[in-house]
Amino acid sequence: MYSLYSRLTLSIKGQYLVAALMWTLVGCGLFIRGAVFLVLSSCYFLLIMVLLLGIAKFFIGFRNTAQKNVIRLAGLERDAFICAVFPLRIWILIAVMIILGIMFRLSPLPREIYNLIIAGVGLSMLIASGIFWKAWAREAVRVNN
Repeated sequence: MYSLYSRLTLSIKGQYLVAALMWTLVGCGLFIRGAVFLVLSSCYFLLIMVLLLGIAKFFIGFRNTAQKNVIRLAGLERDAFICAVFPLRIWILIAVMIILGIMFRLSPLPREIYNLIIAGVGLSMLIASGIFWKAWAREAVRVNN
């Protein structure tokens, strides 16, 4: 009989897929939410700023985080617990980012600035998700050969 733990384990390929999907879906959601608001508000200059902010955030923060996580996942046992897709400090960072997002949304910060921030963070997450997709594809080829 399988334990709950054994049912909640994934291969390394599965871990890469979960990470890639999480970064892609959250990034896409944030980017679309922020960018649509800026387009509907005719804030086209801020859309250019979204591109700059997103690319800068990728190179300053998310690229290193994603690359370190790919290396960490490569060193895991072949069947690791699903929550091992991210280390504890990243789960804490995710919670802090959610809380900050709620605080920004409830703050008196102008909606244009709020949407600039979330669209920029979303774009950088979308770019960084490519690191996980590449690792997933590489692992899929390795497993199938």
